[in-house]
Amino acid sequence: MNTEVKLLDKNIHEFGRQLEIWKRDISDVNSALKELGDTETWSKKLKHDSQLVFNVFQSINN
Repeated sequence: MNTEVKLLDKNIHEFGRQLEIWKRDISDVNSALKELGDTETWSKKLKHDSQLVFNVFQSINN
């Protein structure tokens, strides 16, 4: 019985350690996804601003 309890305790600690690793990995993925969203928003804004500048120059040349 004592051996089984020690084994269970060891397994619980190992599971807890693995959960912490998973938690860290999930956090890293969430951060990467947020950065992708920020980059997408930035690129859309840049495209819009570039189009605006292009339109202004086109109006000046016409």
